[in-house]
Amino acid sequence: MARHYEWSTRTDYSSDTGLSWGVIPNDTSWHSEVAGTGSATAEYYFRDSNTPPYNDSVSSRVITSVTNTWTATIEANNVLTIVLQTTINSIKRDDIRGSDYATPGRNIDVYNSNGTKVFGTYTDNSINTAHTISNSISVGQTTIVLQPGEDAQISALRIHNQTVGKTSYDDVGVGVRFRNILPKDYRPGKVLDNNGVWQSHNRDAGMSKIRGTNGWIEMRTTLGAESSDNPPLIRHSDGMKDMRKIGSE
Repeated sequence: MARHYEWSTRTDYSSDTGLSWGVIPNDTSWHSEVAGTGSATAEYYFRDSNTPPYNDSVSSRVITSVTNTWTATIEANNVLTIVLQTTINSIKRDDIRGSDYATPGRNIDVYNSNGTKVFGTYTDNSINTAHTISNSISVGQTTIVLQPGEDAQISALRIHNQTVGKTSYDDVGVGVRFRNILPKDYRPGKVLDNNGVWQSHNRDAGMSKIRGTNGWIEMRTTLGAESSDNPPLIRHSDGMKDMRKIGSE
């Protein structure tokens, strides 16, 4: 049976305004995929206004089109590795509503999720006209490794929008979120080697097998001492439980 992971379009937003923001298409639900290649394109937006009381009726929109492509691999122990490539297709100002002032303008910074690398800084001095702020930007590649049950709650990049000479701001997280929905999967137990070291059955050179009707069967388990439905079992204080992953390596 094929093993699956899940992804969703991710966006988050913080601001000191009450203007609207979001993602197009407006779908942040989880999508199930098998190992291989994947791709998602979405447009992330927020609105700007220079006219009190600063609502959507007199405003413009900054919209960023982003394409994420990735390769997903799932190892034998159910560890998920995502190699993610992110490209900004464009950043535009559009959907002009009402009669707004052109200035003060905005300083727009595009940087990675932890702020260590800036991909572009743009001073946008006409927030009341439709125009292109930036064309294509290659954000580059990142690798995400998720253990069984882990969720990568990170954005591929962030956009910071600051009013020139003011404290008003918008902070937008952009990208794709991944989660590993597979259970833990390992060979239980350990063996004593010739050097007196207890080596885990789960290491690359290890094995854990039992003789079955039709030959040798590899023993694997998922929940360790939390469950008792996947032999081999070992006695714990609260009864017989699945064996843990133990030993060196």
